[in-house]
Amino acid sequence: MAKTPKVMIAKCPKCQKPVWDDHEYPWCIECGEQFPEDFTPNIPKLQKATTGSRASRQLCPNCGKEISANASRCKHCLQEISPNPSDFRASTADTQDRANSGIHLSEPLTPAQHSAVLALRATKRYADAYAVASSVDAQGRLLKGLAVVFAVVIGLMTLIAATRIEGKIAMALLVNGAIVAALVWSIVHGLGVRIAAEGQHLLASLDIAVHTSPFMSDAQRAQAMSL
Repeated sequence: MAKTPKVMIAKCPKCQKPVWDDHEYPWCIECGEQFPEDFTPNIPKLQKATTGSRASRQLCPNCGKEISANASRCKHCLQEISPNPSDFRASTADTQDRANSGIHLSEPLTPAQHSAVLALRATKRYADAYAVASSVDAQGRLLKGLAVVFAVVIGLMTLIAATRIEGKIAMALLVNGAIVAALVWSIVHGLGVRIAAEGQHLLASLDIAVHTSPFMSDAQRAQAMSL
């Protein structure tokens, strides 16, 4: 099958080399010169790529510069970009979140409803995270309590065994039992302290995250923190 012959559509403004209809770069492949902006519409492939790129862009209503179509804040002037209510249908919460927010499944979300759904999601997420952090802290406190129990049990068993033996052997047994009990207590208690500290660290991090969350009201923050 014969190949379709290439067609020269323009010449490079600098080196005057031909630019063919299959060219797809915004520069000349011969001399490397960047094409001027008014030269781009002459190149079909490059024009299609530019059109597709612009479709995913928008202009900031404050400074007028191009930003991503999905941007919530302008990267140039830091102005917050109000979301387009018509776009909310595709990015809505799942069915359960919409139902919990009292929103009909077939309705597009208004900005206020969208914020309510985000707040509900954030509250659920932080509540689950608090449950995990509290569980870690509880495990640490449990290990610290078990450390005492283990040490007491080892001490009692050593004492009972020593009462059945006389002389230096009984004394040596008591000393060794005390050392073992202290060693077990220090290891288990230290592990419990470490785990409990990790749980407390998670709780503190969650407190900061909840306090600074832009999606939640004070009442929702209190609910997530179980206050």
